[in-house]
Amino acid sequence: MTVDISAALRPLREALLEQAGADARSRIADAEADAVRTLDAAKREADGIRTAARRDGEADARALQTADLARARRQARASVLAAQRSGYEALRACVADTLRTGAAAEELRNALVARVRAVLGPEARTVDHPSGGVVGEVPGRRVDCSVDALVDRVLSAESGVAAGLWSP
Repeated sequence: MTVDISAALRPLREALLEQAGADARSRIADAEADAVRTLDAAKREADGIRTAARRDGEADARALQTADLARARRQARASVLAAQRSGYEALRACVADTLRTGAAAEELRNALVARVRAVLGPEARTVDHPSGGVVGEVPGRRVDCSVDALVDRVLSAESGVAAGLWSP
């Protein structure tokens, strides 16, 4: 009697094939589940990175905005100060010119000589100043009543005259 080995092994082969198929299906299912978990983890990580990047970007934008605003305020303040300075210088020049060349220039000079003598005494020596006005001297003391000095005193910040120009 001859035994057909192929026929005898068929149930074993079918069982092995069935087991191999079941193993393959199980491994495929495990791999698919692992792929889903890996993909979900990657999505969560990407969401976290995106959220952190957005938060960092917003913080950077706020910092840049703050710096830009501060720079703009400094530039605006510098422009205001430059305009005020220009206005002050124009006012100063106009007042000084009016005092030097105006109709009352001689009266002003006489009043300044009287002021020098009132402060330093009648023996004070007075000299005309190149900018207009006078300078008075006695030994050890000097009084500057030049037009430039007078204008500076009148328009000084302490007097509030010029400061009133910048107030609303």
